[in-house]
Amino acid sequence: MITVEMTVREAVWLATQSEGNVDMYNRIIGALEVKCGELKVTMVLHSVPRDNFIPCIKILRSHLGWGLKDTKDWLDVVRGRWSTPDNDYVGGRWNSINKESDVAVKMASELRSKGCVVEVIKHV
Repeated sequence: MITVEMTVREAVWLATQSEGNVDMYNRIIGALEVKCGELKVTMVLHSVPRDNFIPCIKILRSHLGWGLKDTKDWLDVVRGRWSTPDNDYVGGRWNSINKESDVAVKMASELRSKGCVVEVIKHV
């Protein structure tokens, strides 16, 4: 790992110049959020069991405030039924969501209890 020090102005400029490089943009913004105390984590949903699809929709809707169609469409993408999502994606991954750490950990725990394969990545 390489540590680079820069001003907030330089970091924002670099992030905005990272056109087309979503991963670089998200790394820079994530680092700024950590330094500013707005720590967020990325929740990556790898799979959703067929028999618990509806409970998973309810869990996501309760934590994210998404509508039914948006949530179902996003889960369809995770399950491989659609080639492109309507919702934003994080770090070039269409199955990822950035949230505050306490929300993401609780949501991941609830999804795991329904048989989902979920990964929570803390930004450092």
